[in-house]
Amino acid sequence: MSSLIDENSKSVGSSVSRLYVLRHGETDWNVQKRLQGRTDTSLNDKGRAQAHRHGIELAKELHAAFPDPLLFEKEIKTWSFVSSPLKRCRETMEIVLSALELSPHLYEIDERLLEISFGDWEGKSWAELRDIAPQLVQARFDDPWENCARGAETYTDLDKRVLSWYSSLLKKTIAVTHSGPSRIVRAAVSDLPKDEILKLDSPQDKFIRVNSKGFEWI
Repeated sequence: MSSLIDENSKSVGSSVSRLYVLRHGETDWNVQKRLQGRTDTSLNDKGRAQAHRHGIELAKELHAAFPDPLLFEKEIKTWSFVSSPLKRCRETMEIVLSALELSPHLYEIDERLLEISFGDWEGKSWAELRDIAPQLVQARFDDPWENCARGAETYTDLDKRVLSWYSSLLKKTIAVTHSGPSRIVRAAVSDLPKDEILKLDSPQDKFIRVNSKGFEWI
């Protein structure tokens, strides 16, 4: 797994044997195609249903692997549950934990899982921004690794902090994050070149299982 910051590349990876990465459920701003970034939006009804679906699918998978309730209880104590601090992720995680019949507060916050910041552009759509600042928007699309709005992050910034989180993992983990960090993790485990990363889809109605062979959708 190669760092996407340095293409000559240091190896990055984690010693975790199983990782699930979930994107938060849908928000009204997702529907409106507005840039959310660090803006603290809430899930809508569809988003809460998506989060519940994730919890049910995880419960099926984990209970199938550990069908004995005592064994499941012992196993789950060895896992880590971690979320971006934004409430759309925290709400998703709490719904997932409830579906697993665990305390909805059984998780930690890690700011490295925050969405990429769009700075002054948050709350606007790309169509609106192309009318307001066409040259700046084009520069950002031409090279999002180095260009961004005022007060925002580049993809290089995002890559660095997300890979810092990923390489620090020691336990089996369920993480709730955003589309940007999800892309970085998938690119890292697949050794994708950085010009392919922004092309990756980030659906909210399924999530990924990462293991030593790469990742798969659930």
